[in-house]
Amino acid sequence: MKALMQKYLPLMRELFLYGIVGVTTTLVNLALYWVFTRSMGMPYLAATFLAFALSTVYAFFTNKIFVFESKSWRPAVLRREAVSFFSARAVSCVLDFAVMAVGVHFFPAWDFLIKVLDNILVIILNYLFSKFLVFRKESSGA
Repeated sequence: MKALMQKYLPLMRELFLYGIVGVTTTLVNLALYWVFTRSMGMPYLAATFLAFALSTVYAFFTNKIFVFESKSWRPAVLRREAVSFFSARAVSCVLDFAVMAVGVHFFPAWDFLIKVLDNILVIILNYLFSKFLVFRKESSGA
């Protein structure tokens, strides 16, 4: 039992923290989308992009520090992480745009519900990118 706990406890902790960060990132994204579309009258795709971009900056730092505990702030490490993080999130942004464009085209009154459901897909994809591409543990101890 102890061996199982030692093996899976770090993963459970990481998933729990990613869940918290993912929820807060989603809340930032949804709140910004709401403000941009409802308060400022911005078109939904422009609001989608801007909310995604701003929440991605928040997500980078919270994932780096709290979830994946990437301790290095060396310029080379930070640059590699940032480039790979934002590149991976660009893929997520394409998915975000596609889901919103198709969903809102067919169900324009449900844009916010579509945005919420869309974020579930994006969260899953982003976790996989972050875990296996961005904040992967380096064997050199970097």
